[in-house]
Amino acid sequence: MYTADYSSWLYWVEDGLALLVLALVAVLVYFIAKRKVFVIPVIVNIVAIMVSYIFLGFGILTVSLFVALVLSAVIFMFVNIAALRPFVNSLFVSKKPKPAAARYFDKDQVTASIVDAVAYLSKTKTGAILAIERKSNLSEFIKNGTPMNAPVSAELLMTIFYPGTRLHDGAVVIRDNMIIAASVYFPPTTKPLSGKYGSRHRAALGISEVSDAVIIIVSEETGRISFAYSGELEPVFIDQFKDQFIHYMEIATTAKEPD
Repeated sequence: MYTADYSSWLYWVEDGLALLVLALVAVLVYFIAKRKVFVIPVIVNIVAIMVSYIFLGFGILTVSLFVALVLSAVIFMFVNIAALRPFVNSLFVSKKPKPAAARYFDKDQVTASIVDAVAYLSKTKTGAILAIERKSNLSEFIKNGTPMNAPVSAELLMTIFYPGTRLHDGAVVIRDNMIIAASVYFPPTTKPLSGKYGSRHRAALGISEVSDAVIIIVSEETGRISFAYSGELEPVFIDQFKDQFIHYMEIATTAKEPD
């Protein structure tokens, strides 16, 4: 069996090679586990290096041949772009985040989804508040809600306000074509109201007093639909809802943001 001469330079060479092999194996194993890329060429080369080191210990291989095998294996693995692409990219490719693609906003589709959802909620007397954000940012008010970040759809709005769900209480906040939060609680208005109004209408009026958001309320007692805008409440029939909704959205687009 080959025995190293501890008084010669070969001892330091072998120890250095041993550390190199262990480090190489550790890095490659970490790379495989981290990237979840189980590629045969990488595994074969790791095994080849380990076997070569064992042969070196038994004197079957010379130090120079072992070094040559290690270098060949490493070069082969780096040449194998298909196997090492994630590793090479992580070393040499800039990690600057890519700019987000512009979000496509189909206003007609969003309007149709809201109209369909409100018609269903009104028909089934399902209580609801929808706050459509305009120039005033509502981020400060939605902190107490549940983040959604989901595209607006009639089905999702119906599901959110279904009484059996955990999100049906509170308001849904819509920004462009996204439902950004649900189960949001707005501070209620403090001004006296004539007539019988519940917490939904008071919350809707409260947020309309401090923002230019267009608020839609559906009463769970009567199914009646109302708009809250600029501190005012206006009931509307379902057959007039779409036209009134478009009207309020146009007003909010051209109006100045509240102080």
